[in-house]
Amino acid sequence: MSKTKKTREELINQIATVILENATPDAPPAPPELDTKNQSLRENLAQIRSLPGVTGYILKDQATAVFDMEDSANLVDYAILASETFDAYATLTAAFELGAMENTLVECKEAQMLCTTVDEASVAVFMEKNVDSKEIAIKLQTQAKPVKN
Repeated sequence: MSKTKKTREELINQIATVILENATPDAPPAPPELDTKNQSLRENLAQIRSLPGVTGYILKDQATAVFDMEDSANLVDYAILASETFDAYATLTAAFELGAMENTLVECKEAQMLCTTVDEASVAVFMEKNVDSKEIAIKLQTQAKPVKN
């Protein structure tokens, strides 16, 4: 089980397409497949992003990455952190036969990151330490289910 560690440049290149939520008027239009793919998840993430204490998210599938970050100057660092977290979990699950990931929470002194997979898309939500990560996880996992009135 020899896995080589990716360099910063390789991780940057791995993110094939980044779509800015607040794109400038000169920016090229989003690829057509992004208009419908993961649309309900993107809408749910936008609602989660508006919650107090949630500082951003990264949504990544096989071909694209979408982000909305309060601190977009450090986007590459956030993307690397999320990518390394998903890779580390994959290594641990293979080594210890843990099964599929439900949620992974990385806690720091003042912030936390919740990583999960929703409909085969990788999601990392960044938030302040006082935000209830369990509530965010529930909102993410129930996003695909229609709400009955």
